[in-house]
Amino acid sequence: MKKLLILTTFLVASLFSYSQFYLGYSEASVRRQIQQQTNGNAFVVSSTYNGNRKALQWVQEMGNSIVYFNDQNISVLHAILIHKHIALKSVIEVLNENYVQITDTEWKAYIGSSIYEVTLQYNELKKQHVLFFAFSK
Repeated sequence: MKKLLILTTFLVASLFSYSQFYLGYSEASVRRQIQQQTNGNAFVVSSTYNGNRKALQWVQEMGNSIVYFNDQNISVLHAILIHKHIALKSVIEVLNENYVQITDTEWKAYIGSSIYEVTLQYNELKKQHVLFFAFSK
């Protein structure tokens, strides 16, 4: 149990270690940052177009990540589908420690001159929690 707690803490901390979520970047930049962050161990699962929106999806230890791009190929939304083996409580603790809590499921991040919104939702169909990172409106 202690090993699981240490592993969970490490995985959650690695996601938030430098507030890395992919907003405001080109697709090439996101791909490059993913490879740098994971020492080349991440792989892109899919790169799809949905109308005018392109999405880039990859697998990481914490869960599947999906980044959506606008018409100018700039990332505007980052979603993380949290795997069941990660303790949700640890994720929430990290969010509470590093961001400004707005509600039980919403946080704001103030990084440089940008403001980001973080939202935690439960996907009833997939029975898993999803974190959304987006620019503040």
